[in-house]
Amino acid sequence: MFEQENRLPAARTRHRDLTDIDQSGATEEDKVAAGDDDLSVEDLKRQQEELNRKIAEKQEAEKKAVIDQIVNVVNTYNIPIEELVDALGGLRIKRKGTKAVQKYQDPTTGITWSGRGKEPAWIRGKDRKKFLIP
Repeated sequence: MFEQENRLPAARTRHRDLTDIDQSGATEEDKVAAGDDDLSVEDLKRQQEELNRKIAEKQEAEKKAVIDQIVNVVNTYNIPIEELVDALGGLRIKRKGTKAVQKYQDPTTGITWSGRGKEPAWIRGKDRKKFLIP
């Protein structure tokens, strides 16, 4: 019972439409598969765009089906959200980069340094108290 509920939707084969077949009986897909160079670059780009659109639609539909299955299982077994988050590796919080407060200043050039990272030459080996920004 559980295995049948979790199956992804089966792939469907595309039926040929009569408008896809030319006078020779070959479709555009047949021509491409046979290596026929009768198609222009524009035709190939149009086909590529159409395929990319179909791929995106199919991926979105499959993703929705998987999410629906997950929701069904979570609801069936009353799994708390916290357990799911932990099982998936926890929440990844993106830190926003904040600039460090400048603590030191070179009195001759006015260049500042936060005290983080490599020491600038103008403060290296000297008493930092003299360079503190008031």
